Amino acid sequence: MKLSAAVLFFSILLQYCTSSGQPDSRGFISIDCGIPENSTYQDLTSTILYVSDRGFVTSGENRNISAGYISPSLAQRYYTVRAFASGVRNCYTLPSLVAGNKYLVRAAFYYADYDGLSTPPVFDLYLGASLWHEVRFRDAAAINWMDVVAVAPTDFLQVCLVNKGTGTPFISGLDLRPLRSTLYPEANASQSLVMVNANRCNVGPTDKSVVRPTKAHFSGPTSRYPLDPHDRIWLAYGAVPAWTEASATSVVRNYLADPYDAPSAVMQSAATPSDGSVLSFSWDTSDDRSVDASSATYLLVLYFAELQRVSASGELRRQFDIAVDGTAWNREPYSPPYLFADSFSGTVQGQARHSVSLTATRNATLPPLLNAMEVYLVRPVDEAATDPGDAKAMIAIQEAYVVSKNWMGDPCAPKAFAWEGLDCTTDPPTGTPRITALNLSSSGLTGPITTYFGDLKALQYLDLSHNNLSGSIPDCLGQLPFLVFLDLSSNDLRGPVPYTLLQKSHNGTLSLRLSNNPNLSGNGSGPKKLNGAALLSAIIIPTVAATALSVTFIALLLRALKEQARRRAVDPTPRDETALLENREFSYRELKHITKNFSLEIGRGGFGAVFLGYLGNGNPVAVKIRSESSSQGGKEFLAEAQHLTRVHHKNLVSLIGYCKDKDHFALVYEYMPEGNLQDHLRLRGCLILAHSNIKPTGCVLDQILTVFLFFFFYFRLGVQFLLMCLDTCTHRPLTWQQRLQIALDAAQGLEYLHVACKPALIHRDVKSRNILLTTGLGAKIADFGLTKAFSDSETHITTEPAGTMGYLDPEYYRSYRASEKSDVYSFGVVLLELVTGQSPVVPVDDSVSVHVGEWVQQSLDRGGGVESVVDPSMGRCERGDYDVNSVWKVADLALRCRREASRERPTMTDVVAQIRESVELEAARRSSASGAAAAGGGGGLRSCAGERDAFEVVEGSVGETAGAAPGPAMI
Repeated sequence: MKLSAAVLFFSILLQYCTSSGQPDSRGFISIDCGIPENSTYQDLTSTILYVSDRGFVTSGENRNISAGYISPSLAQRYYTVRAFASGVRNCYTLPSLVAGNKYLVRAAFYYADYDGLSTPPVFDLYLGASLWHEVRFRDAAAINWMDVVAVAPTDFLQVCLVNKGTGTPFISGLDLRPLRSTLYPEANASQSLVMVNANRCNVGPTDKSVVRPTKAHFSGPTSRYPLDPHDRIWLAYGAVPAWTEASATSVVRNYLADPYDAPSAVMQSAATPSDGSVLSFSWDTSDDRSVDASSATYLLVLYFAELQRVSASGELRRQFDIAVDGTAWNREPYSPPYLFADSFSGTVQGQARHSVSLTATRNATLPPLLNAMEVYLVRPVDEAATDPGDAKAMIAIQEAYVVSKNWMGDPCAPKAFAWEGLDCTTDPPTGTPRITALNLSSSGLTGPITTYFGDLKALQYLDLSHNNLSGSIPDCLGQLPFLVFLDLSSNDLRGPVPYTLLQKSHNGTLSLRLSNNPNLSGNGSGPKKLNGAALLSAIIIPTVAATALSVTFIALLLRALKEQARRRAVDPTPRDETALLENREFSYRELKHITKNFSLEIGRGGFGAVFLGYLGNGNPVAVKIRSESSSQGGKEFLAEAQHLTRVHHKNLVSLIGYCKDKDHFALVYEYMPEGNLQDHLRLRGCLILAHSNIKPTGCVLDQILTVFLFFFFYFRLGVQFLLMCLDTCTHRPLTWQQRLQIALDAAQGLEYLHVACKPALIHRDVKSRNILLTTGLGAKIADFGLTKAFSDSETHITTEPAGTMGYLDPEYYRSYRASEKSDVYSFGVVLLELVTGQSPVVPVDDSVSVHVGEWVQQSLDRGGGVESVVDPSMGRCERGDYDVNSVWKVADLALRCRREASRERPTMTDVVAQIRESVELEAARRSSASGAAAAGGGGGLRSCAGERDAFEVVEGSVGETAGAAPGPAMI
């Protein structure tokens, strides 16, 4: 949903300008529901800027409350409401959040007979796909507000009002406040904390005129922002005859790791019992109708701070015990810290009257005290929200076509409110719903087909027939990996049908319907009938041409093979790599010439498509053309490219140059003829010599077809690329010695980025696919252009996590804080790939997969030796194919790189040093084996058990004991 740019800009500007001398309010969203569009005002008490809700919701109507309910003390945000008379579910969208971050969301309701019916409604409030709470009013004059502390599953949150048939839902105000991730640790991805009305209070009875009511415990004056930086609303508990007030004017501070961060203004007052021995109170949850009485769980937080300086001699000593529902919460007598906020928290079960008692100990000379308290309902997530990528795509599609269906809130959840026209299927590994079918037939859609359909990566069925869609068919539909049915019939589409769609239709993997699009070419209508002469020409001419072309092609191919063999015989060493480092800026016209008009695409990544090209000196290059969806701007791209052309190391893929020509952006890299490490480890190729049971796959077959199609115009490019492909696709499985050298090369490249570059560079997407290989199987790190520089004074960079699942550091994923140790974690996964030959995610059976690290750990825990996890294509230890201790050393290193806490992981310098030791062990084994062979001995099988007793288990990985030789161990 598109927000008013003027409202957002003014909101941010005014909040920034008024923040001087006050807590930071950046990130606050404060909505007064029902005021005119583009209206804003500043609350006189809190100084918070409130804006209209028009940019956050697309349904409902503005209404004013009845004049008789307005009083001088009533906050302005309660003067109006937005009512939703139409639809079952109506939703607000709170944008520009950070997925995985924690937020406090507050919804406020003041009925005040706005509709003249004098009957307050009852309706449900949802946060995303999960029930927040039922909204129910004591009477027409009651003000209800509800807080929830929740983790955002994506970069937006939706607050939905659901009509239950008991009155029209409405809302007065909606607030969002960002929280530190360490606050309220009980709130996480699987559960939220819900507060209804006044269950947060300042216990110190600061207003003697306020008498504590029988039912509603909390009333009286409030404290909120700026006194509370998080804008929590604290109500005074009210005067209790058996309590006495204690107060202080000094600031009450918070500990650095305080999980609740109570504000000083609240902690400066407290209640103590008048009798000097016991302070007790209770609260009742039995009237909460929105939860299951038998399973309801509540979080209770009690806040304490000593406000009186106690004497060292013990003449003034405050010491007491804390009990909740008769159960002790403290192990030893408790004394609150002086002028520091402290807290006790725990859960209570069931709906009932719960009691708290603070009892002075025998040694106490001062009564117990209580400064503040909070009570939350612990609300588990009811249903998993729709996959974030699918949800964002559907919201964009709804905005593009203004679909007049029930398209509000989460597309798939709850199931009772799922969007019309969608079919959702739960993804087994993640448990999140994925959109697998979308039927928008006869929905009145106009304009072009939006490319957001291409973001529905799990889509299998798409029906856009019988609309008024125009323009061309986007290529993205052909890129949907699971699409089996596509109906675009009866529209006004024009232009050619994407080749990928036609190809899938022809091979039977896609049912494609394109009828009644008169301006569409290649739309599947049957070919015209040919007469006899035309039919003969259609058969003979292509046959003769194909035969001549084949003969010419084979002759040129044989000639090229001979020439290549001659060059290798004369000069078997690779070209001087320094000749590639031109560090130049190319024009877009030059790139078109180098790549023969971008005729041969050899890859595609996050930056864009990659094309093969040749410089004037004959050196092959990889040209990466930025896609239109890339987020980098021109200045950012130019600065990054110019910086990267100055980063040179033998184990980094060389950036030869770049192109910034108007709207064209490209990077030119040296071409790596042996492809990437991942393909070598998975034995992806065409003619794997050591595994004759593996059939030829896409590489040669597809590229021979490509060469034939383009050969007539681009024969030099086609022949040379085919030669490279043949070289790449005939590799044998990597030996352990080769894997060690690749690991060492790659580690040295990463070490250079971390240590030698000033400022240091973090790769953020280390994986086997980004380790490219030279002709001699030397390794180089690729795609480090995605790194971000950070200064020496910083230890991390904060950004939305980049990277690839399976390789992504979980600490980085949770905190968005990338460091060198994030790369170390990912490199540990690469090391495990080198040892096992497995992918990062290992399938255990048809429905269950585990991470390769867990798979290795489980295999070794079951008592298997290292041979149980070693890639069988490396051979067998008994045959002398590898040194078992060398393998153990790398496996141990890999698991230490994958430790959960980044501080426990080695640095890349440590990694390089330890891989060198493994290289030396393997070299010693090969030297020993060669010596034994020369001496004529060593005919039997060697022991490969390793020296298991020389290792001990240390925090889940293999650790070497003092004075012991390396060997295997349980991990």
